[in-house]
Amino acid sequence: MPERPNEHSAGPDAVYGPGGPERPESRERSGASRGPGAPGDAAGPPRHHGSTDRQQDGDGRAKPNGDVPPARTAIDLDRPWALHPQVSMRPEPFGALLYHFGTRRLSFLKDRRLVEVIRRLPDAPSARAACDGCGISTDELPRFRAALTTLARSAMLVETT
Repeated sequence: MPERPNEHSAGPDAVYGPGGPERPESRERSGASRGPGAPGDAAGPPRHHGSTDRQQDGDGRAKPNGDVPPARTAIDLDRPWALHPQVSMRPEPFGALLYHFGTRRLSFLKDRRLVEVIRRLPDAPSARAACDGCGISTDELPRFRAALTTLARSAMLVETT
């Protein structure tokens, strides 16, 4: 009768799982062999992630240098706007996701009419015209202006000429 492998051996026939030895390659992936201070190690020193070209705003949050337009009260709806060239829009069942490859920010658009306004921005002479083309009423316009202003402040939208 062949000898049963020892489940605590590290040989090729060893049993891996609860109570058995860890696979060496899984230990490397999990960070268990990196020692104190490794990501995920609560006892280690704090780690700072991200690029060094970031500053903190008044709230202590990181912001990228040069990518965020100056704060303004609201965007001018009578000017042309478009998605920033580094922003990608992905349709989703709930609306869309915007991802800025430069700032690594992600925005969730949960209003399908807002998604349609943003789709129309590059071809419209103004943001107001894009809103009109989507059937946004004058009563709803302040809400859409606020949403577009938020996207412009986060560098998702840029004013075009």
